[in-house]
Amino acid sequence: METHDRRENLSDEELKKKAYSIAFKLKRAGMELAEIIKRLEQEGVPKDIANGVIMNIGRDLVRKEKDKQRDALEAALVRLGIGIAGALVCVIVFPDQHILPIGSIIGGIVSAVMAKLKYDS
Repeated sequence: METHDRRENLSDEELKKKAYSIAFKLKRAGMELAEIIKRLEQEGVPKDIANGVIMNIGRDLVRKEKDKQRDALEAALVRLGIGIAGALVCVIVFPDQHILPIGSIIGGIVSAVMAKLKYDS
């Protein structure tokens, strides 16, 4: 009853702010989304507001993961490009050397893979 009385005194906007605050704290603590909904309902947040908050948090997590993957791809492509540019410089500066350009390209590929692994972990 006490949580119900507190809920009546809060506007919808205040309830949403409270729900987001609680939900982000619980998500950072490692709680699953279904458990967060239950906790929000225990705190007096209506089910429709709790579901909306969880949907927005889920979208935010998906967007952050896509941004992370895009950053990893961009870093890998930049490193690969540097390797190819290094190979072109080696071909121009040392035309008789075939190992240097190949090594530069392989180095770019390895660096790109390492960048991808770094961002994935």
